[in-house]
Amino acid sequence: MLWYDRSFEQISQRTIHQLFADSYEEYFEKVSQRGLSALIAISDEAYQIGLQEFQDWISEQPRNHRVYEPVDLFVFQKKSI
Repeated sequence: MLWYDRSFEQISQRTIHQLFADSYEEYFEKVSQRGLSALIAISDEAYQIGLQEFQDWISEQPRNHRVYEPVDLFVFQKKSI
């Protein structure tokens, strides 16, 4: 089974950096809500340990520094028949 439609062709791909939070404090707040799908798969105990380590790391970061996340952007075009 194909995971993509062969009637389209990829014409470009690049990584963009999307604003995720206006500060590291906001970044921590967003991550601590556990809304990111990858965080749901982690056990509660491991999540709490990681969250504490993340908070320690956040405390060492510059204040009022924006946080960006890399996002892969793909552009496809329908093939000519």
